Amino acid sequence: MSGIARRPEQQYPTYNTGVGAHVAGLQDQLVQNIRPALLALSWAVGLVLLIACANVAGLMLARAVSRRREIAVRTALGATTARLTMQLLTESAALACLGGLAGLALASAALPWLTRLAAGSVPDTSAIRIDNRVLAFTALASAIAGVFFGLVPAAQAARSDLRSVLNESSRGSTGGANQNRFRSFLVIGEIALALVLLVSAGLLLRSFDRLQAIEPDFQVNNLLVADLPLSPQAHRDSAERMGFFDRILDGARSIPGVQSAGAAAVLPVSGGGSMIHFNIQGRPPDSPHEFVMAGYRPCAPGYLQTLHVPLLEGRYLESRDTEHAPFAVVINRAMQRQFFSGGSPLGQHIQLGATPDKDTPWMEIVGIVGDMKQNLATDPAAEMYLPFRQANAVLPVYGLSLVVRTAGDPRAAVPALRQVVHAIDANQPLVKIRTMEENVSASVSAPRFRTILLAIFALSALALSGVGLYGVIAYSVAERSQEIGIRMALGAHGGDVLRMVLGRGLRLALAGAALGIIGAIGATRLLESFLYGLTPLDP
Repeated sequence: MSGIARRPEQQYPTYNTGVGAHVAGLQDQLVQNIRPALLALSWAVGLVLLIACANVAGLMLARAVSRRREIAVRTALGATTARLTMQLLTESAALACLGGLAGLALASAALPWLTRLAAGSVPDTSAIRIDNRVLAFTALASAIAGVFFGLVPAAQAARSDLRSVLNESSRGSTGGANQNRFRSFLVIGEIALALVLLVSAGLLLRSFDRLQAIEPDFQVNNLLVADLPLSPQAHRDSAERMGFFDRILDGARSIPGVQSAGAAAVLPVSGGGSMIHFNIQGRPPDSPHEFVMAGYRPCAPGYLQTLHVPLLEGRYLESRDTEHAPFAVVINRAMQRQFFSGGSPLGQHIQLGATPDKDTPWMEIVGIVGDMKQNLATDPAAEMYLPFRQANAVLPVYGLSLVVRTAGDPRAAVPALRQVVHAIDANQPLVKIRTMEENVSASVSAPRFRTILLAIFALSALALSGVGLYGVIAYSVAERSQEIGIRMALGAHGGDVLRMVLGRGLRLALAGAALGIIGAIGATRLLESFLYGLTPLDP
């Protein structure tokens, strides 16, 4: 491909100098926008799994400590260390497998909601299902979690000193400093991991909130949108095709309750649209390095007015701008700033194509309008609006998107709009009918998807770490109940005991929070590309 791309440079050095070829796999191209988000969510899933496993390990350790006498009796009756370890690991694995089955059931129930949430941000959501690979992964993850995080409690229980355990009196004892420290470390780790997820989710939530607050620079209320793709075979004749669009627009404008209607090849806030080379009369490029480009937007008369895009100078496109009239073009403010900063561009002429061509008509700039965003997270780009009949004379137009402004609920005009299209051509589809508000909402489907999922993971992690902290404190209090009773018998007040218990929990929480903040400083830098108007260190 690189060799093929170099050949035109030798034949047409004026046009093709420095032009190359980029080759990419189709799969990579399809998932390039969603892959980073899915990888980040996969890491979040892993952190939640770690927290859950730490919880299980802490609970199993506490349970093993409470069963020391039972295990000591088994050992005295001849049970080997391997046999006892296998018994405890079997119990741990059984719990993990039951958890895995419960998780599969929850996943099956949540799958329809998940695919609806992912629509618009993940390609081919119909392929998202619980298949054999998901089942195998779940079984393997459950088994590994059960075995790996059951090893430490099993080893602790099997390593207990037989004589000291059997000689313990009924007054009880703590499980030993090592066991207490290990359980505390588990809880500190849980809180740290939960804080990393909470900070990450908080950043995405603030970023998404800012993204939703951005105005798209046109009035989105009471607008109905529908795509009208024409078959190149059924509408091969150019004049017939243009007439077909005109009849559809006239019929849409005649619907009761419709205030105005228009159409364009590319709608705002759709994240796409064609870019095209153009040149300015009197300022031809000296080399390919001076070629300029702008957004290319064929549209019907009334389109900009229907969107309530403000007219800053000159006039809008009108019905008189046909293929038989002098060619006209309206540009946006961003295009004026970028290419005509020296003064008003009204009356100047531009031509499609990288360099001047005698066979391509020159278009007079007749108006300047306000900017409309193609992407809410980026600044408006330079765009030109061409009458669709004149644009069709240069590059054939086979599809437009209708925009209809209504006095009331735009959805109420859907049946009448379908009837208008059906009356003109019963075989013509009207697809993706939605309101402009839904269209704008769909443009932020990807950040909404990752924000909601990460928030769910973060709240799950917070709940799990809270349960883990509660378990450690509750077990510690249960082990020290006799000690606490003696303290109170010697004059300690309930408040003193409460401060002692809460103090330990607070120390664990603060230690976990300190580690979590350090981890979050590093982890949130991975989210920098997902943030809008924020830094990864946003306080």
